[in-house]
Amino acid sequence: MSSESKIYRSIGLKSAMAWSKIAFGGLIFSVICFLAGIMILFNSPEKENGFALVIKTEPYADALIVMSCIFVFLYFALASKHALQTALYSLWKNKLSDFILPKTLTYIEHISNALQPEWLKDVTNKAMIKIKLLDEVRKDKSINRIQRKALNLGFRKLKLDDMDFQQDQPLASIICLKINNTIASVSRPSMFLFWLLIGLQVVMLILALVL
Repeated sequence: MSSESKIYRSIGLKSAMAWSKIAFGGLIFSVICFLAGIMILFNSPEKENGFALVIKTEPYADALIVMSCIFVFLYFALASKHALQTALYSLWKNKLSDFILPKTLTYIEHISNALQPEWLKDVTNKAMIKIKLLDEVRKDKSINRIQRKALNLGFRKLKLDDMDFQQDQPLASIICLKINNTIASVSRPSMFLFWLLIGLQVVMLILALVL
C-alpha cells in the first residue's frame, strides 16, 4: 500500500471518528435528557390531577423532551458537516489536492466530447457547467470517497458568474484554483457547536430538575 493510500485511509478514519463522536455522543445525551424529562413528568405531584395538568405545571420538562427530539437531528446534521470539514482540512494539511486539476481537465474533456468542441464559447447558462461537472464526479469510479467529497464541495461552491469564458486562461485552471481556494478556506474543525448544543440541554435539564 502506497504512503498516499495510507494517508487517505487515515483521513477516512479521522472523518468517521469525528462523525461518530458527535452523532452518537449527541444521541446518547439526548436520550438521557429525554428520559429525564419523562421521569420528571411521571414524578410530578400533580399527576393525580391529570396528565394535562402535569404538562402545564412542568414547562421546563416539556421543553426538555421536545428539545431532545429536535436536537437528535441537529447532532446528526452537525456530525456530517464536522466529518466533511475534518476530511477536507486533513486533505489540505497533507497537500493532497494535486488531483483536482487533472480530474477537472478530464471532466471538461468529457463534457466537450459529449457536446461540441466550441461549447464553452456558447455557454449562456453557467449553472449547466456545475451540473455537468457534478455528474462527471458521480460517474467517476477512479476516485476515492475523500476525493469525491472534495470535488463535490468545490463544484457546488463554484461561482461562475465572474468568470470570462473568452479569456486566454484555460477554464480547468480557473476552476481548479477556485476549488483549491475553497478547500484551503476550510478552517480547523471545531467542536464549539457541539458543546453549545450540549450546554443548552444541560441548562434545560437543570431548570427542569430545579424549578
